[in-house]
Amino acid sequence: MSRLQLRILDMEADGLELAVIADRLGLPLIRVKRIQARAQSQLGTGSRAGMVGELYRTGVFVRRPVPSSVLLPVLTAVGVAPLPLVARGRSNAEIAAVLGITEAAANSRVRWLLRAFGASNRAHLVRLTVDAGVLSPLLNLVGAE
Repeated sequence: MSRLQLRILDMEADGLELAVIADRLGLPLIRVKRIQARAQSQLGTGSRAGMVGELYRTGVFVRRPVPSSVLLPVLTAVGVAPLPLVARGRSNAEIAAVLGITEAAANSRVRWLLRAFGASNRAHLVRLTVDAGVLSPLLNLVGAE
């Protein structure tokens, strides 16, 4: 993986959209999209969250400390159950099948997690939950390993 690919994925994990990333890097959006597509191919996932999860799982991304001013939401086992699946790039339909719930319920749980953590997208959710210690860098729920 190139440094530019990692920088783009790091910015995506911080919740930035590709257009913003392209602007910040001074690159055409189409080039950023092509770089991201190559990264998807190299990491074997078509999902941004899956790419971020894979970079944590392999140790390329490391857990960062969460500022003490950040308040974490109250979490239940049911509420966080989708997190490892989100971090592996699974769709709501796949999450539903694994958890034995409806796709609408899976969608609702993922949306709740996004709001609860203030994440702008699933890749950002993976970063925030790993950094908060809810999800381990190995993509397991902390306490359930």
